Amino acid sequence: MKKILLITLTLIMISCNKKNNFEKQINWTNFYFKSDTVYGKYYDKSSMFIQVKLENDTTKYEMQFDTGANMTEFYENSIREINSVASKIDTFNVNQYSTAVKLFLGNYKSQVSAFPIRKNWGEKNSKLIGTIGTNEFKNKILVIDYPKEQIAILDSIPSEYKSEYEFTNFDNPEGQVYLKSKINDSIFTFLFDTGSSTTPIITTIPLYEKFTGKNKTDIDTIKANSWNITVIAPGAKNKYPVKIRNLDLKSNQRVYGTDAKHTLEFFKINKLDGLISNPYFFNDIILIDFKNKKFGVKK
Repeated sequence: MKKILLITLTLIMISCNKKNNFEKQINWTNFYFKSDTVYGKYYDKSSMFIQVKLENDTTKYEMQFDTGANMTEFYENSIREINSVASKIDTFNVNQYSTAVKLFLGNYKSQVSAFPIRKNWGEKNSKLIGTIGTNEFKNKILVIDYPKEQIAILDSIPSEYKSEYEFTNFDNPEGQVYLKSKINDSIFTFLFDTGSSTTPIITTIPLYEKFTGKNKTDIDTIKANSWNITVIAPGAKNKYPVKIRNLDLKSNQRVYGTDAKHTLEFFKINKLDGLISNPYFFNDIILIDFKNKKFGVKK
């Protein structure tokens, strides 16, 4: 009996040592939230950003971290002012450009070979030069540590580390993260979107009414610009808990509704019921395995 106990304790110690050694070896990249005042309303955590570097350039730039976008892209008006990038811009046609400049997210070197450029976008002489999308994580494992405001992009993780997470499957038809979510015994598909923290869930007006009921509480209205289009979205407390397959989310937040034509068209084309974003995970560490299509929240 003592021998079995000793073997068990030894195996536990080996497992713990492997996990601790792995965690020490993780090359973390910091991110940060920016606050913003939108139409007179202040948001402490509005959007997520990562400091980036470009090859042959010591300047520190920044890009928005947005899993709602399936490609990393640069903003034309910003990068036209950067010599190391401007000299490498290729023209596909009148309205589309691409560049093969080397990009570094903190100490992580991007594996993307060429980046599209959003024409006539961004500001001249701005340090905000683009958006980081999900093609950065193709066949990779992305860890987002919200409390410590850091991410890691990994090739693999040991089973000892993985066992600390509660996982569910996800779909990614466009390279993004589509989560099947259960609300009031019905299943809905939400895109996991780190691009905005102002709307925990944004959906269609009919679903907004369904989730919030007739007697709404914690009522709010957001007025904001979405890709240069003004959007007004009513919000109220979700009356039901949100469950992502077998994962019970730890917090319940407001739901917002929209009837913006471009947003509804995006939902329709991609067969989505809405977007779910950062506020549901502010206190969590999440792990997204893009190779095996697993979405995990640390227990």
